[in-house]
Amino acid sequence: MTLVVCRKEDHEVFVQSDSKVIDSFGAANERSLRQNDMLGGLLKTVLIHPHICLSFSGASRHATKFLKTFMASDMREWGTRRLIVELFKIHRESGLACEFILCESVERSPRITLIKDGNVQVDQQSAWIGSQPAFNKYQESFHKLDASEPLNQRMRRAFREVIDDENLLEVGHFHIEVYLEHKFANTGLIGGGPDSVFAYEYKGEWDAGNQVLSIKANEATALPMGSAPYGAYGLGYFRSLSTKRQGVALHFPHASFGILMCPQVDCEKAIIFKDCVATEFLDQIWDTYQIALEGVAVVSETKFQHIRSGR
Repeated sequence: MTLVVCRKEDHEVFVQSDSKVIDSFGAANERSLRQNDMLGGLLKTVLIHPHICLSFSGASRHATKFLKTFMASDMREWGTRRLIVELFKIHRESGLACEFILCESVERSPRITLIKDGNVQVDQQSAWIGSQPAFNKYQESFHKLDASEPLNQRMRRAFREVIDDENLLEVGHFHIEVYLEHKFANTGLIGGGPDSVFAYEYKGEWDAGNQVLSIKANEATALPMGSAPYGAYGLGYFRSLSTKRQGVALHFPHASFGILMCPQVDCEKAIIFKDCVATEFLDQIWDTYQIALEGVAVVSETKFQHIRSGR
């Protein structure tokens, strides 16, 4: 299944999603393999247009079939009404198994439409789709947090607890975040015209493992990010700056490989790049697919740096 939660606050909207796939996804893929292999996951929250964010859960093959058709079509032929009609049709044809959250940027303000349980609900303040037990866990974690903390931070922390919960087998792997970016308006970045645009969050997740370090007192020391033999783990999330190919690239510095999740390139699987540091990874994506990316990369054992490619 999956879990996607979405909430708006004034002119802001935040979407939290995982990437795990455990439903049947075509004859060529074994369910058991996809359930345990994080590289077999999907981008469940897709920026199909700079002003349109689509999330799905449930019967993935129905959603990816739609995405293939949509990506190959003329965007000018689509409007909100047609999009909702097509998504609701897919929802019914899947036996209500495929659910959707549609977020739009309308005059720099968000609009949320929920397609779930045989209904279309427009202009929602919040919405969720996917696993009920996972959502219950999310709600429990969210309401324990300090209400004075910014909404996006509370949503991020609560969702992270869901992904890290080993008892929730339906949800996991990569933590994808989307928000409405107002700073890109009128810049040309990610299609930023006069309206605000949706953007993926770029970030890093790091665990230095159980390595014991000896540090001299009263002496500034740069701490290393650790090594794999000591259980160290790292993951860098990079976001696309392309107006036509929106996606997320993930780099694993300790294992020296990365994956690209971009529905405009491949709706059904991630693309793997082996034997590369972060800068090489981004350069290879640019050379192959002309997708510019930005994020925080590991550039040495003790140094991180914000980088952009293709510009």
